[in-house]
Amino acid sequence: MIAIPPRPALSPAAAARWVWGFFGLGLLLSVLLIARQQVGGDQLKLLARGWLLAVDGRFISYGNPTSAGGNAPGGITSLLVGLPLFLWRDFRAPSLVICLFHVLAYLLLDRTLKPILSPRERVLFAILYWLSPWRVYYSGFLWNPNYLYLFGAVHLWTALAQARRASFGYSLLHAACLVLAFQVHASFLLLAMASALLWLRGYFKVSWPGVVIGGALASLPLIPWLSDVFK
Repeated sequence: MIAIPPRPALSPAAAARWVWGFFGLGLLLSVLLIARQQVGGDQLKLLARGWLLAVDGRFISYGNPTSAGGNAPGGITSLLVGLPLFLWRDFRAPSLVICLFHVLAYLLLDRTLKPILSPRERVLFAILYWLSPWRVYYSGFLWNPNYLYLFGAVHLWTALAQARRASFGYSLLHAACLVLAFQVHASFLLLAMASALLWLRGYFKVSWPGVVIGGALASLPLIPWLSDVFK
């Protein structure tokens, strides 16, 4: 029987070089998609809200129409799309914010998972997540769900940070993340269900004062929407 020699271990320094190399490649692909993107449908609806805020100072208190009927609650999308247009009056400006969200999400995930992954696994995560065709595609154009990568990363970070004991600050961020994601797209329910199941199974703890205050702060963009609803 022929013995198969073990693979040489990958050093942390070598893994870091591979990770940052793949990171640069993924970022280049995202920027290329943003530069060549086209708009229509949902993109035009989002750009209309952002343009009204940037040019006329008019804040639209609700998001895009949903597939279930009606408009998404809250004006967070008006801010996400409109604020970049204050700086650059180009339809690609809001997409750069999405790309920034993806970058921050990956950096946060890499930092969070680094202590529990081997160097080889860290490189594999960079390939499977950061260079995933799905992630690269959704980083390159304007669409509500494309913002949620950062919310998902914050969700994991704050949950792991409270695996042993609750923290006011992490609980505040966790709750704010969920409430803001709710105002971006209905698929926030996946994060909300994950939070509920992890908490019920005892995999992470929460500070209820932090949850209440974080949820209340993140609900502030809903006030203009509620005002319009009850007019």
